[in-house]
Amino acid sequence: MRVATVCHLLRGDNGRGEIALGVRASLFANGVLNGSGGGMEKEDRGSTFVCVRRETWEEWGVTIYKKFTRHVATVDFYDKKNGVHDHAYRVYYFNTSKFDGDPRPLEGFTEVSWFSVQDLPLDRMMSDRKYWIHDALECPPDKLLVGTIFYGDDKQKTIEKWSFEFVSKNGTRNGKSNGNGRH
Repeated sequence: MRVATVCHLLRGDNGRGEIALGVRASLFANGVLNGSGGGMEKEDRGSTFVCVRRETWEEWGVTIYKKFTRHVATVDFYDKKNGVHDHAYRVYYFNTSKFDGDPRPLEGFTEVSWFSVQDLPLDRMMSDRKYWIHDALECPPDKLLVGTIFYGDDKQKTIEKWSFEFVSKNGTRNGKSNGNGRH
């Protein structure tokens, strides 16, 4: 399993007005809209925040700050290979509405644009986002969204099953939603 991070840069309406999304230009999710982010490297010293800060700078030229950046979701992704699901990624998602710089495509992206949080282009994002991205963007300060996505054989298009729930920072769980079947 690889560990990765994604940063949601938010602006306007207390950070809920618009989100910066970029078009990926890489082997993984090529042509798909996503936030800045990537895999944990040795230089990150095991810190998901150090990873997301480094990736946001490298990919979009934006500096984020720990004081204004909040871990809002952790999602485990399983890819199906030869009929068996393999735990491929654990991704830590962060929201921040205070940052320095204007996001621009540097490494791994062809463009970066601002989109309304209320009208996200879900058809241009990873297929799993329709199940949870709004909850992550509006995650209450005392909660964390945790979830699991099981992809089918077609590499991030068909979702066989999924589940998400809010976990209180004090450890209690609040049921969210889950689903099975092809989408």
